[in-house]
Amino acid sequence: MKTSFRISVKKPCSQNFNNFNKTKDGGFCSSCEKEVIDFTQMTQKDLVDHFLMSNTKTCGRFKASQLNTNLIPAKGRNNFLPTGVGILSFSLLALCNPSNLQSQEQNTNNPKEPVELANHEKSESLNILKQENYTIKGIVLDDQNQPLPGTNVVLMGTDIGVVTDFDGKFKFSEPLKIGDTLIFSYLGFDQKEYVVTKKPTNIVDVTITFDATDIILMGDVAVEGVYSSKKNIFQKLFGL
Repeated sequence: MKTSFRISVKKPCSQNFNNFNKTKDGGFCSSCEKEVIDFTQMTQKDLVDHFLMSNTKTCGRFKASQLNTNLIPAKGRNNFLPTGVGILSFSLLALCNPSNLQSQEQNTNNPKEPVELANHEKSESLNILKQENYTIKGIVLDDQNQPLPGTNVVLMGTDIGVVTDFDGKFKFSEPLKIGDTLIFSYLGFDQKEYVVTKKPTNIVDVTITFDATDIILMGDVAVEGVYSSKKNIFQKLFGL
């Protein structure tokens, strides 16, 4: 019985994931007519669980750091109830616990009284509304510290954006306030984010660097050395 496996993308796809129609687990590629699962935000445990449970070929999107590394299933994995069963059992026990019911009843009978804000708190709240505007400019570099022209810089939640010039430099088209987030995206790399925070000056110069670990690969997944074990009674009953 093998105790680990590796995943790789033998032939990376050149399609732009950002142009795919969004699905629950990723995006649908109209070129190859199948769903591409986005694994870039998954943990190692998520990857292990997916490929142990999946019996179909997978097309996925990965960070380079997620590929060609040993993925090791947790020991004693089959000794536990399926996640759904465990959660259901816990929920039933919680509902049947008299102390929980009593606590809920007390909370219902004794609603919290609204608390008036102190004068200084009200003043601070008003100051937040009077936020300063910042001009954000800077340069975007690749993993070799070379300028990255053609990088998209977009304000999160909008379609307002600019593109870096030949020298990898940009100046955002509109003033931003504290809490605004800029999304930096370039084909082949995972996107970067920059959140505007309070600064001593209204002109902010930033440097955004795409790391080698942010490189994105997409394509059909090859799985080598798949871990296999006998199903326990709960897996058989629930078709896991």
